[in-house]
Amino acid sequence: FPSMLGFASLYLESGRDLFWLKSFKEKTGLIMTSLAFLACVVWLGMKPSYNEMWKQTIRVDQHFDYNSRKGSFFIRSSDYLNGAMFQTGESNDTLISGWTREYKVKDLSADQEPWITITRTIESTPTDSNHAMNILASIRLKHRPLSMRLTYTGGKHGLKDAGSVYAFTSTARTISLHWSFFPDSVLLVPIDFTVVGADSVTESVEAIFVQPLEAVDVKKNLAHVSTRSTLRQSTTIRASQMRRQ
Repeated sequence: FPSMLGFASLYLESGRDLFWLKSFKEKTGLIMTSLAFLACVVWLGMKPSYNEMWKQTIRVDQHFDYNSRKGSFFIRSSDYLNGAMFQTGESNDTLISGWTREYKVKDLSADQEPWITITRTIESTPTDSNHAMNILASIRLKHRPLSMRLTYTGGKHGLKDAGSVYAFTSTARTISLHWSFFPDSVLLVPIDFTVVGADSVTESVEAIFVQPLEAVDVKKNLAHVSTRSTLRQSTTIRASQMRRQ
């Protein structure tokens, strides 16, 4: 439909008689158009899908949760992985065959080195059934992350009166701070809020790195390989852990 509108505009603005195009409605015109279309298909079919200017994108995706001690290791692409080869530190070259866009390498082991370390100073002021919390979280990461998200969740209970020197988003039960484009590997984050009707919150961190959690070498002709390692951990902060004012 947009093409028809464009042609109609071209016809009206040209100021010329374009009725010669009606010849393509006849048998000869249809044959010539069909042959030109088939020739174009054959010519494009002989061209490689990728070249040095336009490469296939392959991504190594590694996910690990420090609480469940479970993780996954995948190789993914928007195109077929057939012909790609990879090698981990514990295996020889492995060839990926078949028309698949996702290949599971393995489940990650539970003895992963901690890449996220958080220490915090917490003050709590009880007011009726609520608790006003003032938290100073010191976050240390093994590498500068591509992005990181720090979230406080009240569960069934609400959070209100949030404040921080960093920008944040909040809902009735969550407060979330987000950093993008390689923030520092050491962050000092002050935040305060009030927990409605409870004395605990859940603190969650999700960090995405461009370094692999487990080393892998992926190769495929005319392909660009990138890595994303997503690590998560959460902690429940209770009133018994807090230094009250």
